[in-house]
Amino acid sequence: MPQESSSSHESRTLFEGFVTLTEESVPTAAGPYPYVTVHTRPLSVIILPQRSDGKWLVTKEWRHPVKRFVYSFPGGLVDDNETPLEASHRELLEETGFAATRCTLLGTCLPLPGLLDQTMSVVLAHDVLYRQEPKTDDIEVISYQFFSMEDLQELFRTSHDTDAMALAALALLWIKS
Repeated sequence: MPQESSSSHESRTLFEGFVTLTEESVPTAAGPYPYVTVHTRPLSVIILPQRSDGKWLVTKEWRHPVKRFVYSFPGGLVDDNETPLEASHRELLEETGFAATRCTLLGTCLPLPGLLDQTMSVVLAHDVLYRQEPKTDDIEVISYQFFSMEDLQELFRTSHDTDAMALAALALLWIKS
């Protein structure tokens, strides 16, 4: 078990690019443990978009690390000059072409705290309407579909290709409801 300490640990950078990987020597009773952390921008958002008829927008996005399409919700990193709510409006419009009449912050969580030093905001996007063609990055392949909550639950209950952050976002929605 790692030992609590306020002193700094020996750390080295393994890679710097879109993400930075660091290895830190964490003292344990058995001796130093080499712990790797992924550093990106510190904030991200996942958006739960809902139309005025109560249906939910679900994305199906190609995820290269797992080499398949994954069901999720729109989302992304928060830019340095934005709040999570501002990023939610931007990401929703960029990825889907939809805009929300308003967004509400449901809460935050830590997406992968054993690996990633990031906080994710979960945002509810109200009364989304189609506004423009999506403006995705070249690497992004995203489609979307609307589901009733019942059909959404069935999709996520039966699919093996669901983003865990989407499940966390839905759990937060249900807890807050």
